[in-house]
Amino acid sequence: MQKKYFLGMRSPSSASLAVSALLVFGNAPALANEDGIPTENTTLRLPDGRFVNLERLSQHETQMTLEKRTARGRKILWKRVYEQEYDRLWDEAFFVPIKPNRYIVDLDRNGTWEIGIATYDGGNSLYRYALIFSVKKDALVFYGTSPKQIDLVMPTSIFPK
Repeated sequence: MQKKYFLGMRSPSSASLAVSALLVFGNAPALANEDGIPTENTTLRLPDGRFVNLERLSQHETQMTLEKRTARGRKILWKRVYEQEYDRLWDEAFFVPIKPNRYIVDLDRNGTWEIGIATYDGGNSLYRYALIFSVKKDALVFYGTSPKQIDLVMPTSIFPK
């Protein structure tokens, strides 16, 4: 009886080890950081060809820029460094959709677009209120915070419809 039991306990073959390693480590590049937060979403192209960029400068600083890219290079229209603004640390900042699959929306129908930005500071909670900014001609202006908290690991839209 013991012999039959130990026959099933042999060491795994190299092929099964390779498949196991592929399943375990194959999805690792899809994760943005150790918490699984999609912090790689840091550039947003606007419908008029301008770009909004979020760049981490230091441990607690993120620079937000509004720029226009041309064949000669890029022209910075506006930039600002955020560190502790809006009652949060800006360790990581990334764009989140305002409505399902839409990152750029005119919420109040006044002709300016709004974008959603989430920040993460490495704390315990993975649910945060997103920040909404209005995109003006040559600046980004704080519009308000999201009405509900969003999940940073699997960010859904700020507004359901």
